[in-house]
Amino acid sequence: MFHAPLGGSIGRRPDGRTNHDLNFGALVALAENTRALYPMAQFALTANGGATLGRAPTGVTQTSREAEFDAYFGNPAFYAIGMFDDTVDGNGDPMHTTPLFRTDFAAPWGSEGSISRLDNFSNLVYTALLDPTTLTTPGGRAVLNYIGGAAGDEIANDYVAVLAATGVTGYPLITAEFVPGTVPNEKALLGLRVDHEKLIDMNGYLDSLSAPRGVDASAAAIVRGRSLFRDNCTQCHNAAQDVFVPPFVVPMGEFWPGDAPVTLATRPKPLNDVLDSPGFFDDKMAVVNATKRGLGIGPPSA
Repeated sequence: MFHAPLGGSIGRRPDGRTNHDLNFGALVALAENTRALYPMAQFALTANGGATLGRAPTGVTQTSREAEFDAYFGNPAFYAIGMFDDTVDGNGDPMHTTPLFRTDFAAPWGSEGSISRLDNFSNLVYTALLDPTTLTTPGGRAVLNYIGGAAGDEIANDYVAVLAATGVTGYPLITAEFVPGTVPNEKALLGLRVDHEKLIDMNGYLDSLSAPRGVDASAAAIVRGRSLFRDNCTQCHNAAQDVFVPPFVVPMGEFWPGDAPVTLATRPKPLNDVLDSPGFFDDKMAVVNATKRGLGIGPPSA
């Protein structure tokens, strides 16, 4: 779609695709109060003995200045281009922003593959990532405590202090309904759920989005790539893109025998410990994948 210099556009907006060049961290750094996004940063938490997971050497703390938060989010070496941190756990582990089309062929949801329904995943995005101040509510604190124990309590308490120091009041800001029951649960991970009908409408829209055409490339290269994928990858991944993806998890050790992660923080079962897994795979793989289902570290098939 072409955007005119004085506003407006020509063409039809293609939804569902991924902008791999989007510098999300730099956009966050433009905020007037970047510190208000405190839970999405990388910390060296006292509860974890000062250990920190992420690309930055130390990350930021409750007392870091606005300029230091801007420098963290705005540095691609710390917050990589084309990536977004969807876990508010104090770890600097952004993941590649994924496309969302023909979602009727995709499941489960979340970077760790622990959410079975798309509407439940969308609700989590609305109630936690679009308004992280919900983490200061009883439900939000319960989730932080579940995934981080004492570190989660520290994040919540520090966040309240940061919001007070930067003049943020009247939160949480999102309109959502309190859902009684045990927290965390998939339907309302923080005990909050936005309008159910709108979430179902979102399901229908994302299911309807057609997959984009593949890029034009060398026919010979395409044949080589297809052969490489089918010969080496289809034990875990589907060869046909129009077939439902089975929600099983492959343990990390099965396809990366040389993995030797370092434990940064222990967590109660069924959660895995917070592990720093240097090497080929990103930190996201070593923190949350499959942990909520107690299946060890390993990505869901895709």
